[in-house]
Amino acid sequence: MPPNVRKFDVDVEQFHYLVVLDDYGNVLSVTRTAVRPYVGSEKLRLVLWIKSTIRPRKRYMRH
Repeated sequence: MPPNVRKFDVDVEQFHYLVVLDDYGNVLSVTRTAVRPYVGSEKLRLVLWIKSTIRPRKRYMRH
């Protein structure tokens, strides 16, 4: 990477991200580096979201 690239660690509600900016302040990349533990209602939403993204055919296939 060129020396004029800036890296910042950002904490948003206990989720940690690495943000890389160029010389002009434009965002080059955002990478999640750590996740906080989910609470009960968030776990349920996460499970429902994951199940909704699985294609129905794969969901019912036997292994």
